[in-house]
Parts: sequence; C-alpha cells; structure tokens
Amino acid sequence: MRKSAPLGQLLIQGGLIKQEQLDRALAAQKEAPDKRLGDLVVELGYVTQKQVMEVMARANNLQYIDLRQYNIEPTALNTIPVASARHFNMVPIDYSNNMLVVATADPFDYYSFDEIAAMSGRDVAVVMATKDDIAWCIDHYYEDNTMDSVVDDLNMEFSQDAPDDDVNEDDEEINGTPVVKLVNSIVAQAYMRGASDIHIEPFEKVVNVRIRINGDLINHSTFNIAAHNSIVTRLKILSGMNIAEKRVPQDGRFKFNQNNIHCDLRVSAMPTIHGEKIVLRLLSNDASKEDLLSVKNLGMEPENEAKLEKMLKSPNGVIFVTGPTGSGKTTTLYAALSECVKKNVNVITVEDPVEKPLSGVNQVQTNDKAGMTFAAALKAILRQDPDVIMIGEIRDGETAAIGVRAAITGHLVLATIHTNDACSTIVRVIDMGIESYLIGSSVSGIIAQRLLKKLCPNCKKMEQLSPMQQELIDNEATELYSPQGCEECNYTGFKGRLAIYEVIDVDSKFRELISRGADTSELKEYQKSIGTKFLKDRAIDAAKRGDTSFSEIEKIIYSID
Repeated sequence: MRKSAPLGQLLIQGGLIKQEQLDRALAAQKEAPDKRLGDLVVELGYVTQKQVMEVMARANNLQYIDLRQYNIEPTALNTIPVASARHFNMVPIDYSNNMLVVATADPFDYYSFDEIAAMSGRDVAVVMATKDDIAWCIDHYYEDNTMDSVVDDLNMEFSQDAPDDDVNEDDEEINGTPVVKLVNSIVAQAYMRGASDIHIEPFEKVVNVRIRINGDLINHSTFNIAAHNSIVTRLKILSGMNIAEKRVPQDGRFKFNQNNIHCDLRVSAMPTIHGEKIVLRLLSNDASKEDLLSVKNLGMEPENEAKLEKMLKSPNGVIFVTGPTGSGKTTTLYAALSECVKKNVNVITVEDPVEKPLSGVNQVQTNDKAGMTFAAALKAILRQDPDVIMIGEIRDGETAAIGVRAAITGHLVLATIHTNDACSTIVRVIDMGIESYLIGSSVSGIIAQRLLKKLCPNCKKMEQLSPMQQELIDNEATELYSPQGCEECNYTGFKGRLAIYEVIDVDSKFRELISRGADTSELKEYQKSIGTKFLKDRAIDAAKRGDTSFSEIEKIIYSID
C-alpha cells in the first residue's frame, strides 16, 4: 500500500478544515510530538473520528466500516486473542476470499498486520474504522467470544453443576462462565488453524497451551497457573472423567459444537509434578467430509492405488497398515472401509478409540475396564457374521492370532501395527508368536506410510546439497528445494502435509519367503528385485518434485535405519 498525500492536505481538499486550522493542529503537534495529526484535529473539535477515517480510507482505496452497525463474524474474533487486539488496536471482523478482514485506524501498521497474519494463519485484508469503534467492538464482542478477557476472572468459584458431555451453542448459562469461554476459545482457535492436537501443560507459575500443526507443536497462549485447576476441571466434566481423581491417568471424549465448528475431541489427562497435563485430539465429525474418504483421495501413486484396490477386491486375507502414531494409518483404513461398504457386505470395526463415525459400518469401542479388549471384541465379532473386519491396532499375540485365523477362514481383515516399514511387519507378527506359515497363508498386502511436511510453494528456494547429503539420498539429486518462510506459511517454510506409501501386494514368491521364515533383509531384497519403491524412494521422489525438503527425507531414512 503506497502512502497517499498528507492527511492535512486531504482534509483541506475535502473541505473539512481550513488552512489556519491545520496550522494550529500542526503547532499543537510540535508541543506533543507523540500525537498523530488525525487525533489532534479531532481533539481540537475540527472534525470527527469518522470523518478522518473516511478521508484516509478513500485516499488509500480502502473500505470504511461502521463497526457498531456491522455484523461481526464470531469465528473471526477467535483468530487472535483480545490482548493482541487491544495491543494492535485492531479487530478481526470477517472473512473474505479466505483472507481475515481486520478493522484498523492505521492502514500503515504493516508490522501488526504481519503479526496478525502469523497468529491467524491467514492473509490479512484491511478495512478502516474509528479508534472508538474498535475499542467498543473489542469490549462488546470479545467479552462473549474470546479467551483473554476471561483469564483474570478464573479465580472465581467454578460451578460443577453442568455435567454435560457436549459443548453446544444453546448452553447459554453454562457458556457464560469465564473458564467455559476460555476452553471454548482455545478449541475453536485450534480447530480453525487446522491443529490436530492441543497440549495444556502446567508448570511452576504458568500454564502453556501449545497446538500441533503439520506435525509440529507451536505456542498458542500462556496463562497464570491459577487458571489451571479450573481448565482441567471443565475438560474433565466435558469428557466424563472423575474430577476428584488426580493421581492416575484418565481418558475421555466429548463433542464440540460452537460457531459452526463441529468436532469430536479425545481427551487424555496425565499427572505431572505441577498438576495434570491435558492433551486433546481434534477429530472432525463433519459429515460432509465423509465423501472425501476414498482410496482415490489418499494421494497414492497410481501403481500403489491399483495394488490397494486389488487387495480390497479379495474376499479374505489380512491387509496390514503400518507406521508410527500420526502417520495417517486410520485415514487409510477408513478410506479402504468406505470402498468395502459399497458392496453388500457386513463391515465391523474394533477400535480404541473410534475416531470417526462411518456410515454403513458397525464400529465397536474397546473398554478394558469392562473386559472389552481387542481380543474379546474380535471373538464376539466373529459371531456377528462379518465379511470385513477392521482391527484398530494389533497390540498382542492373542489379537494377532484371532485376526490371522479370521483371514484364513474367509474374512477380509484390515489392521494397523507399529513397525518401521512394510517388510519388518512380517517379523513383528512372528515375534508375537504367530507361525510364519500361518502368516504366509493369510497376508494379502502390507502398506507402510508416513506424512511429510509440504514445502510452501510461495517461498521455497532451490539450494545445493552437500556431498554428504547427496550420498544420503543415493546421489539422486545435487540440489533440492528448501524451506524459507513467508507470510503465507506463517514463516515456517511449510504448508500442509503429504502422504507417501510403500505398498506390497503379496505374490506367490513373497508368500513362500514368508512361510519359510525369511528375515527382513531377504524380504526387502525380493521386493527391490521386482521394482517395489520403498518409503525412502518415495520421499526422494517427493523432494525432487519440489513437494518436500531434504530434512523430511532425513526423518524417513533415520526412522527406518
């Protein structure tokens, strides 16, 4: 934005003040150099704030907004804390073309615009408003919609008369308490920024809130430690935990429905030396997104997609999906199940926890306290005439044995397991006590996967690799794109994530190797001989395309080796 003519000249040209009035205002400014000319002409009674803002807006091709008449979008308010709004003397009021619309009295405060963009994760569109209207808007709207304005009141007595397990827009009396507004605001802001997890961490004097975006934990906010007990109590009530028990870990979940935000939250409480740490996993329950759960939307390479579709056509066998926590295994399984339910089959899952309700799928939640373990649930499921069974995680030999037997007796079984790559899955199942010949007879496919951070297309930069780096990627490239950081990616250099896959469609030769107890290196050697691309290969390919960086390749290499 290029600065226009001086404000004094603009006011004269607009017929709002005379030259002698401008001279008096300029003289007053010499006595008070910290004051802006626009404020002085208002104080002297020559013009109103509104007239000054309208002139500045026209001169800079910006829109003037009467905030007292404007219909503020509540979710926009949640993008920045009230303390920041007061500090910048700006207020977010709406969205336009995926940009955050911010009202300001200073259209040249570029630093503050950059700060708000970094906080909100969106580019900023500027409109003009008077200082008084901005202050009124902050006091009027943030009182009911953001978290910072309630922190000072958190020492008030916390009501325990609201054991609802959901957060709903209609709960006006409950939502009016300070801690409830604080918790709602934290969840809303995390959801809007695309976070997967919220960490509420108590320390000696403060409570830190961090959110995980694109796999990285970033700071969100900090509160006085006095707020901790009220926050924890609120979350425990919502998620059905015992609020009196603070010595042992607890788990729960609840639904959040506020300001057009609809999500499920899985909650974990863990005692630490400074109090209970809370971690919330955000799980979207937006039914409109269920259509996106399909194999074609996983981002697989065409050959891997074809392999998976072939596996799913088989009426029996085990398909293992492997990878670390947070690698997208559940998404892959749900996409596969969405293909299965298109057939006339009975699909049943056993999960801990059920992360997303799926239409047409019978989903079972484990409950160890009630004796509903994975193994117990699977035994019951086999009496339910299933065609397709999904096992959320194979954790022990008993669960593995039931899954393998189910596959051999004519069921299609999909299961997750924690291993570094596809071939090591076989050895892992053998280590659980399953005979190699049973695995060879039952397994039909293995999928290993990872999520890589995607480079920001706006700021990525090609850089030369060192000889050591080139050797690490098998001399596949001499230069690759690297992250730089810009407004568009919140100065992280990355924007979003992409999945890479290592898919093995078990053929007769591989089945034979499994049955005779071949080790991981022998299994890998065979897959390499038939052209299977491993995770490392896929990561290098993604970097060569400019989708990810060398640092992401390193993570894959070291996680496997």
